[in-house]
Amino acid sequence: LRTLPADEIAPHAFRMLSSRACELLAIDDAVVLGHGYLGNELLLAQSGEHLVSPLAQAALVARGIVRIHAQNREPVQLWIDGARISDDPHAPRYAIGPMRLPAPAWAALVVPVRTAEGLSTEEQLALVELARIAVMHAEAAHAAIQLRRTAEHDALTGCLNRRSLDQSLAREFQMPVEQSPLSVLFIDIDWFKRINDNFGHACGDQCLRSLAATLRAELRPTDVLGRYGGEEFLVLLPGHDGAASRLIAERLRQAVEHSVIEWQGMQVKLTISIGMAARRGEDADAPALLERADKALYLAKHEGRNCVRVAPAYSG
Repeated sequence: LRTLPADEIAPHAFRMLSSRACELLAIDDAVVLGHGYLGNELLLAQSGEHLVSPLAQAALVARGIVRIHAQNREPVQLWIDGARISDDPHAPRYAIGPMRLPAPAWAALVVPVRTAEGLSTEEQLALVELARIAVMHAEAAHAAIQLRRTAEHDALTGCLNRRSLDQSLAREFQMPVEQSPLSVLFIDIDWFKRINDNFGHACGDQCLRSLAATLRAELRPTDVLGRYGGEEFLVLLPGHDGAASRLIAERLRQAVEHSVIEWQGMQVKLTISIGMAARRGEDADAPALLERADKALYLAKHEGRNCVRVAPAYSG
């Protein structure tokens, strides 16, 4: 579970729970229906591979009943006809086992009851225990991911932090440059000290968050954005040569220039300076590439700001 994206942890754990419930009761289908747990607004996890099984459809129709008994926290066995509880013993009968989730989230394991005697007390207790174990593992996996995210990301902007950027760069340099083209963009906010002095550090923090969001919206999912320190950001563009990266850098610059940050009834505008460097064979390691990008940023800052400057192929 810890290798999955955060929003896939609960569906995967509860599919496993449904499968184990089927094994325990010797039935062919079981589902977990829930809402609002670990980033999942609607949670429907079923044991089978079919898109939506008949049991899953029945649980969705009876969602209100499932929710009430999930929140009651006690397992029940009910005859359910569509969206209402029935007293007709010929109606389909289901066992609903509540899962202990932090409110307002709720979820329950729903299994069909095939015999007139219903599930035994031992079977119900076993289902409750399976559900407890599934929730325990889901919570632990989600907590581990959140802890890892805290260690890897900048708390203010949500971007990668410097340590994670350095690790990403090191991974790129494990491949020869011919097989792994790479460009980097060093980005610095122009006159950022003036923003802090004129509007306060809270406004400065909002500007950093807004800038990160603007940059992120213009980049591909495979690009890497991080806060390198202070008002400096770093973008890694794997698979891009210098010409393509120059165009991306200019697009980022224009996007920031045209954006407006609302702050306490005022409009704050930013510009950025960008230094770009494309990886070359002469770049022995990541620091060598970053040094060239940093020199290009220095040129941008001293040639008027709000511009893009490109590092020469080799500065040695």
